[in-house]
Amino acid sequence: METFYHTLSKRQQQIFDVSVKLFYENGYAETSVRDIAEKLNILAASLYSHISSKEQILEWIAQNYVGLLEAELVDFKSKERDFEDQLRFMIHQNIILIEKNLEMAEIFRRYFNSISKETKERYSNFTESYAHYLSDALKYFQIDKKLDTDAGLIAKFLMYNMNYAYKWTPENYKSEQTIDFFENKLISNLLGIKLSS
Repeated sequence: METFYHTLSKRQQQIFDVSVKLFYENGYAETSVRDIAEKLNILAASLYSHISSKEQILEWIAQNYVGLLEAELVDFKSKERDFEDQLRFMIHQNIILIEKNLEMAEIFRRYFNSISKETKERYSNFTESYAHYLSDALKYFQIDKKLDTDAGLIAKFLMYNMNYAYKWTPENYKSEQTIDFFENKLISNLLGIKLSS
Protein backbone atom coordinates (compact mmCIF):
# COMPACT_ATOMS: atom_id res chain seq x y z
CA MET A 1 0.00 0.00 0.00
CA GLU A 2 1.36 3.43 -1.03
CA THR A 3 1.48 5.79 1.96
CA PHE A 4 2.68 9.35 2.48
CA TYR A 5 5.90 7.83 3.84
CA HIS A 6 6.64 6.33 0.42
CA THR A 7 6.52 9.76 -1.23
CA LEU A 8 9.50 10.90 0.88
CA SER A 9 13.10 10.62 -0.26
CA LYS A 10 15.32 7.97 1.35
CA ARG A 11 16.93 10.54 3.65
CA GLN A 12 13.53 12.03 4.56
CA GLN A 13 12.32 8.52 5.47
CA GLN A 14 15.32 8.16 7.78
CA ILE A 15 14.49 11.53 9.35
CA PHE A 16 10.85 10.42 9.71
CA ASP A 17 11.80 7.10 11.39
CA VAL A 18 14.24 8.69 13.85
CA SER A 19 11.80 11.51 14.66
CA VAL A 20 8.96 9.07 15.42
CA LYS A 21 11.19 7.31 17.96
CA LEU A 22 12.42 10.54 19.55
CA PHE A 23 9.02 12.30 19.65
CA TYR A 24 7.46 9.18 21.18
CA GLU A 25 10.19 8.54 23.75
CA ASN A 26 11.24 12.09 24.68
CA GLY A 27 8.35 14.30 23.56
CA TYR A 28 8.01 16.63 20.60
CA ALA A 29 8.92 19.85 22.44
CA GLU A 30 11.87 18.14 24.15
CA THR A 31 13.34 16.87 20.85
CA SER A 32 15.47 19.33 18.91
CA VAL A 33 16.54 19.25 15.27
CA ARG A 34 20.07 18.76 16.64
CA ASP A 35 18.88 15.59 18.49
CA ILE A 36 17.47 14.22 15.23
CA ALA A 37 20.67 15.09 13.33
CA GLU A 38 22.84 13.45 16.01
CA LYS A 39 20.84 10.22 15.77
CA LEU A 40 21.40 10.27 12.01
CA ASN A 41 25.09 11.11 12.49
CA ILE A 42 24.87 14.27 10.37
CA LEU A 43 25.16 17.99 11.08
CA ALA A 44 21.97 19.85 12.01
CA ALA A 45 22.62 22.34 9.19
CA SER A 46 22.61 19.57 6.57
CA LEU A 47 19.29 18.29 7.93
CA TYR A 48 17.67 21.50 6.68
CA SER A 49 18.39 20.51 3.09
CA HIS A 50 15.77 17.76 3.61
CA ILE A 51 13.26 19.51 5.91
CA SER A 52 12.02 23.03 6.40
CA SER A 53 11.38 22.68 10.15
CA LYS A 54 10.67 20.30 13.01
CA GLU A 55 6.99 21.19 12.54
CA GLN A 56 7.16 19.76 9.02
CA ILE A 57 8.29 16.39 10.42
CA LEU A 58 5.34 16.33 12.83
CA GLU A 59 3.05 17.10 9.89
CA TRP A 60 4.56 14.21 7.89
CA ILE A 61 3.84 11.85 10.80
CA ALA A 62 0.25 13.11 11.08
CA GLN A 63 -0.35 12.87 7.32
CA ASN A 64 1.05 9.36 7.18
CA TYR A 65 -1.07 8.18 10.13
CA VAL A 66 -4.29 9.67 8.72
CA GLY A 67 -3.45 8.08 5.35
CA LEU A 68 -3.19 4.66 7.02
CA LEU A 69 -6.61 5.17 8.64
CA GLU A 70 -8.16 6.26 5.33
CA ALA A 71 -6.72 3.17 3.60
CA GLU A 72 -8.34 1.01 6.28
CA LEU A 73 -11.72 2.53 5.46
CA VAL A 74 -11.19 2.03 1.71
CA ASP A 75 -10.33 -1.62 2.44
CA PHE A 76 -13.49 -1.96 4.49
CA LYS A 77 -15.68 -0.46 1.74
CA SER A 78 -14.07 -2.57 -1.00
CA LYS A 79 -15.88 -5.81 -0.11
CA GLU A 80 -19.49 -6.74 0.59
CA ARG A 81 -19.89 -8.28 4.04
CA ASP A 82 -22.84 -9.20 6.18
CA PHE A 83 -23.42 -7.02 9.24
CA GLU A 84 -21.69 -9.35 11.66
CA ASP A 85 -18.62 -9.62 9.44
CA GLN A 86 -18.60 -5.82 9.05
CA LEU A 87 -18.51 -5.39 12.80
CA ARG A 88 -15.80 -8.02 13.26
CA PHE A 89 -13.71 -6.63 10.39
CA MET A 90 -13.81 -3.06 11.69
CA ILE A 91 -12.83 -4.09 15.21
CA HIS A 92 -10.05 -6.33 13.93
CA GLN A 93 -8.61 -3.82 11.43
CA ASN A 94 -8.70 -0.86 13.81
CA ILE A 95 -6.95 -2.63 16.68
CA ILE A 96 -4.31 -4.24 14.43
CA LEU A 97 -3.57 -0.93 12.67
CA ILE A 98 -3.05 0.92 15.96
CA GLU A 99 -0.91 -1.87 17.39
CA LYS A 100 1.33 -1.85 14.29
CA ASN A 101 1.63 1.95 14.36
CA LEU A 102 1.49 2.59 18.08
CA GLU A 103 4.21 5.25 18.22
CA MET A 104 2.68 7.23 15.34
CA ALA A 105 -0.82 6.90 16.84
CA GLU A 106 0.39 8.20 20.20
CA ILE A 107 2.29 11.12 18.64
CA PHE A 108 -0.80 11.98 16.59
CA ARG A 109 -2.99 12.05 19.71
CA ARG A 110 -0.51 13.90 21.94
CA TYR A 111 0.23 16.67 19.46
CA PHE A 112 -3.08 16.85 17.59
CA ASN A 113 -3.39 20.58 18.32
CA SER A 114 -0.06 21.25 16.57
CA ILE A 115 -0.92 19.68 13.21
CA SER A 116 -2.32 21.58 10.23
CA LYS A 117 -5.98 22.46 9.80
CA GLU A 118 -6.07 20.42 6.57
CA THR A 119 -4.84 17.24 8.27
CA LYS A 120 -7.29 17.76 11.15
CA GLU A 121 -10.11 18.06 8.60
CA ARG A 122 -8.99 14.87 6.84
CA TYR A 123 -9.04 13.08 10.20
CA SER A 124 -12.47 14.48 11.02
CA ASN A 125 -13.82 13.27 7.65
CA PHE A 126 -12.34 9.83 8.30
CA THR A 127 -13.90 9.54 11.76
CA GLU A 128 -17.32 10.62 10.46
CA SER A 129 -17.21 8.05 7.65
CA TYR A 130 -15.92 5.32 9.96
CA ALA A 131 -18.61 6.03 12.55
CA HIS A 132 -21.24 5.94 9.77
CA TYR A 133 -20.19 2.46 8.55
CA LEU A 134 -19.81 1.09 12.06
CA SER A 135 -23.21 2.53 12.98
CA ASP A 136 -24.79 0.88 9.92
CA ALA A 137 -23.42 -2.49 11.00
CA LEU A 138 -24.78 -1.95 14.51
CA LYS A 139 -28.24 -0.93 13.25
CA TYR A 140 -28.77 -4.50 12.13
CA PHE A 141 -28.49 -5.64 15.74
CA GLN A 142 -30.65 -2.75 16.88
CA ILE A 143 -33.47 -3.83 14.56
CA ASP A 144 -33.10 -7.62 14.36
CA LYS A 145 -31.72 -8.29 17.83
CA LYS A 146 -33.89 -5.70 19.63
CA LEU A 147 -30.85 -3.72 20.78
CA ASP A 148 -32.39 -0.84 22.68
CA THR A 149 -29.56 1.66 22.33
CA ASP A 150 -28.74 4.25 19.66
CA ALA A 151 -26.40 2.65 17.09
CA GLY A 152 -24.55 5.94 16.48
CA LEU A 153 -23.83 6.30 20.17
CA ILE A 154 -22.54 2.72 20.40
CA ALA A 155 -20.37 3.29 17.30
CA LYS A 156 -18.70 6.32 18.90
CA PHE A 157 -18.27 4.44 22.18
CA LEU A 158 -16.59 1.52 20.36
CA MET A 159 -14.39 3.79 18.25
CA TYR A 160 -13.14 5.71 21.26
CA ASN A 161 -12.37 2.54 23.19
CA MET A 162 -10.68 0.83 20.23
CA ASN A 163 -8.48 3.89 19.66
CA TYR A 164 -7.38 3.94 23.29
CA ALA A 165 -7.37 0.18 24.00
CA TYR A 166 -3.56 0.17 24.12
CA LYS A 167 -3.74 2.53 27.13
CA TRP A 168 -6.11 0.50 29.31
CA THR A 169 -5.36 -3.11 28.34
CA PRO A 170 -2.51 -4.87 30.19
CA GLU A 171 0.93 -4.31 28.66
CA ASN A 172 1.38 -7.98 27.84
CA TYR A 173 -1.90 -8.11 25.87
CA LYS A 174 -1.55 -9.07 22.22
CA SER A 175 -3.91 -7.66 19.59
CA GLU A 176 -5.80 -10.98 19.45
CA GLN A 177 -6.59 -10.73 23.16
CA THR A 178 -7.80 -7.14 22.74
CA ILE A 179 -9.95 -8.14 19.75
CA ASP A 180 -11.36 -11.04 21.78
CA PHE A 181 -12.16 -8.65 24.62
CA PHE A 182 -14.13 -6.39 22.27
CA GLU A 183 -15.95 -9.22 20.52
CA ASN A 184 -16.70 -11.53 23.42
CA LYS A 185 -16.73 -9.34 26.51
CA LEU A 186 -17.63 -5.79 25.62
CA ILE A 187 -19.98 -6.42 22.70
CA SER A 188 -21.48 -9.64 24.01
CA ASN A 189 -21.76 -8.95 27.75
CA LEU A 190 -22.23 -5.20 27.82
CA LEU A 191 -24.25 -4.66 24.64
CA GLY A 192 -25.94 -8.06 24.48
CA ILE A 193 -24.78 -8.65 20.89
CA LYS A 194 -23.83 -12.28 20.38
CA LEU A 195 -21.37 -12.80 17.54
CA SER A 196 -21.21 -16.30 16.11
CA SER A 197 -17.96 -18.22 16.58
